[in-house]
Parts: sequence; structure tokens; C-alpha cells
Amino acid sequence: MSEIKPHISAWKKDEVKDIVKLFNEYPVAGIIDMQNLPALQFMKIRKQLKDKMYTKVTKRRLIIKAIEELKDKKNIGNLKNYLGGMPSLIFTKEDPFILQKQISKNKSNVAAKPGQIAPDDIKVDAGPTPFTPGPIIGELGKLGLKTEVKEGKIHLKEAKVLVKAGAVITPAVADLLTKLGIEPMTIGLNLVAAYENKTGEILEKKILSVDEKEYVDNLKQIALWAVNLAAFIEYPDAEILKMVIEKAYLSGKSVAEKAKLEIKEDEKVELLDKPVKVEKSEPKVEAKPVEVEKKKEEPKVQPKSEPKIEKPVEQPKVEPKEVEHP
Repeated sequence: MSEIKPHISAWKKDEVKDIVKLFNEYPVAGIIDMQNLPALQFMKIRKQLKDKMYTKVTKRRLIIKAIEELKDKKNIGNLKNYLGGMPSLIFTKEDPFILQKQISKNKSNVAAKPGQIAPDDIKVDAGPTPFTPGPIIGELGKLGLKTEVKEGKIHLKEAKVLVKAGAVITPAVADLLTKLGIEPMTIGLNLVAAYENKTGEILEKKILSVDEKEYVDNLKQIALWAVNLAAFIEYPDAEILKMVIEKAYLSGKSVAEKAKLEIKEDEKVELLDKPVKVEKSEPKVEAKPVEVEKKKEEPKVQPKSEPKIEKPVEQPKVEPKEVEHP
């Protein structure tokens, strides 16, 4: 440690030594911004997280001095870029992502005050308001809000961003938000950045506040892309080659089926090209049994037979006998 200049008071020297000791003792150090954080809320959060972190409330100048004393630590000098607002330090043995998650759970919403900086876009939605027609219509108009009266209440015709992220909240906007019951400000520990001793890596708030579900979904998508790429280049891995063979089999099967369809289509075309004799088929008529009236049988007339002419019976010839005379 370099020698501290003699004009610095003793308590400041001790404070710097204490900060340096904490940086060496804990694997993770964080910078928090306590601006706009009520003392009562800070004490409550500090008590809830006392088993997870140690909080060191001190002055910015002393933090900078301690960082300069720790110049042998990799990349630690860049922590000076995160000492905005009302900075203080936290030290922990927890993973910084888990720490950020625990800190986020101990935040609450409060009404906006004039002069505060909007952490995010502050907007009002379209729809009914609790206001009845009166001078309030003019106040809403000054803020660029389009209104109409429905069923005795003032309605906002469309949603509008009143204050963009990073802009100052005016007294008129703060008053209107309070009347509408909108509490856009969150109070709690604001973890700006975390420093890891082993790697010298500085993790900013936007990295620490990553959405877990989105992070997991991104990992799944990356894994899927990697598998697709490996299958495309036919990477020599047992699981990948199994997929490649299966894909080749399905592709071959698809080609074969397509070829069969094309052959069938060609056959159809050939048949269409040939003249086809179409025999007109007469509609089949089912033969119904026809009842034929039986003609009355006329009595059979026997043909008249001609009278038979009997032939004369020949008389036997009588020979004359000689008569003997007496």
C-alpha cells in the first residue's frame, strides 16, 4: 500500500484501510447508488440482506482513494466510472446474479417527486380517469393528453409517454401521476455494477438484471443452432451422425415417393394423349314383368270329315255246280 498523505485525517485513513481490507476479503464487491432512497427503507433492506452482504456507506472520495490503493488488482480502476449519484459499497460471497435477484425482490414502488430522473419511460394508458369534467381538462391538454367525456367521466383517447427515460419529472407531471395513482419510481438498493476479484470482470446492471426466462430461452436457441450446424456439416459425433442418417433416409424416402407420383402422372398424361373411344351407355331399364292378358280360347272346331264311302263288298263268286239229274 502506498503511503497516505499526512494532511488526510486519521479517520479517513482508517476508512480507506477498511475499504481495501474488504476488497481483499470478499470475492465480489458491488457499487450501489443510494440516491432517492429513504433512510428508513435502506435500514430495512440492509437488515433483510445482512446474511447475504455487508454494506459499507462511505464517501465517494474515499472509495476512489481505496481503488487507487488496489491498483494491483486487474481492471479495478474502471470501477471509478460507476460512482455516480450517492455511491456506497457492498461486499458479498454470493454470486452477483443471485445478489441482484435478491436486491430486486426488496424494491417497492413510490410516487414520483418533482426534479427526479425517470428511470424508465413514464406513460399513461388510454381509458377512463377518476376525474369529472372541469378545469382538469385544461391541465391534461397542456400535457398533450387528448380527452373526451363519457358517462360523466373524463376518458383519455390514447396512451402517451409523459416522461422519457432519463428526463426530469416536472411538478405538473408529478402532480398528475399522483392524482392518477401511478407510482413510477422504485425505491431500493440500486446495484450499478459488480466487480469479481478472481477475474477482474465488471458486470454492469443491464447484465445482472437479465431476465432468467429470456436467458434460458436464448441458451436453448443457441443449442438448437449448434445442433443444426453440426448436422449440416455432418460432424463425426455418434448423436449427430444418427440424425444425419435418419435425415438421409427420410430424404430418400421422400424422393422415392415423389418419383412414384411423377410416374403415375406421366401415365395419366399418356392415357389422355390417346384417343379414347367412349361408348355411350344407355341407361339401364329394368324390365318389368308385363302381364299379358290371356285370350279366351275359342272352342276348337273339328273339321268336318267327309262321309266315308264304303266300298261295296265283293260277293263271293259262286261257281255253278253241276247238278246231277236223277
